[in-house]
Amino acid sequence: MIVFDLDDTLYKEFTYVDSGIRAVAADAEEAGIMPASKAYDLVKNAPDTASGFDRLAAIALESETYELFDIQRMLAVYRYHIPEITLPLESRQLLDSLKTAGITLGLITDGRSLSQRAKIRTLELDTYIPSENILISGEIGSDKHWPTAYELMMKRNPSEKSFTYIGDNPDKDFYWPNKLGWKTVMLRDTDCVNIHPQRLSEIPGSQYEAQYTIDSLSDLLDIPGVRCDD
Repeated sequence: MIVFDLDDTLYKEFTYVDSGIRAVAADAEEAGIMPASKAYDLVKNAPDTASGFDRLAAIALESETYELFDIQRMLAVYRYHIPEITLPLESRQLLDSLKTAGITLGLITDGRSLSQRAKIRTLELDTYIPSENILISGEIGSDKHWPTAYELMMKRNPSEKSFTYIGDNPDKDFYWPNKLGWKTVMLRDTDCVNIHPQRLSEIPGSQYEAQYTIDSLSDLLDIPGVRCDD
């Protein structure tokens, strides 16, 4: 069985962030704060998204519409908007190959239920992964710093002989699957755009490291034990 992380593994998370900023900018225009293009530039040019929202809120505070457009409203729009994101061709080709080969697929991701579900639907991942094998921390009450999701995946798939987890974040993606006897694979951030930088020199110990590192998802098929013809 092959289980994937979502953000910065099956697609690049910065595209979701950009989509969320555009949704907030459009809402700013609707609220009468400023044109959407100007609001978008204001947030994108800030040091980070949170400080960009703070700047937008400060401008709204000076207007008579602040009660209709505050930080809480921006966060709600950002978190629960319908994202304009796409599944990269490489991801789609890999999932097609694995599905055709009859390999059972799963997804373990941290995040809020509504946000992650919106991403999953938009990327059409539910056409590849059975609903019972999609585990979201906001739904099961435990993130990847704990073994819960990995143990639950094993419990739901008792006939599987082996499990492989592919993710991007050594701070939390690989510790527990390593402990539970899974194969672990890290997708390298070759273009340095991941939301969480891969600071390998800062991880606490070897138990946090993936057993394999790949530069592209297609390389997953070259790892012993996860090839489609195995």
